[in-house]
Amino acid sequence: MIKRRTFLLGVAAIGLGACGGDDNKGEDGPPKISYGSETCDRCNMVIGEERHAAALKVADGEWLAFDDTGEMVATAQDSAGGDYKAWVHDYETSAWHDATAAYYVWLPNRSTPMATGIVAYGDQARAEAKAQETGGWSKSWAAMLADWTMS
Repeated sequence: MIKRRTFLLGVAAIGLGACGGDDNKGEDGPPKISYGSETCDRCNMVIGEERHAAALKVADGEWLAFDDTGEMVATAQDSAGGDYKAWVHDYETSAWHDATAAYYVWLPNRSTPMATGIVAYGDQARAEAKAQETGGWSKSWAAMLADWTMS
């Protein structure tokens, strides 16, 4: 009985190991984040709001998930050489977008999970409209990496 139980536990562990890791993350496309249970790789808070979530695939292939777009930008700034793939959710539609092609808006009321106030948009026109509406500003990915700092 004990040998059979040990054998079954071993088989189960091997099966779970084969299914674990980053298998739930996209290879070339955006990752699959388990909202409500997965935690942010920068602050360790639970990622609960899809429209604020972002992700970064670093050089070694590891996915990092974030509960706040601003945290992902700060991590990308810290990444040596910029060898990564980054994804953000559109603030209004929650659709995934390549972060390097997205536009970023600073919301003065800082209504984001980690109070960075940074949200992403899939197109420049909507980003600029939101910035004008809220009294914030809009920037491209390159501008964010060059001159934005997380405070």
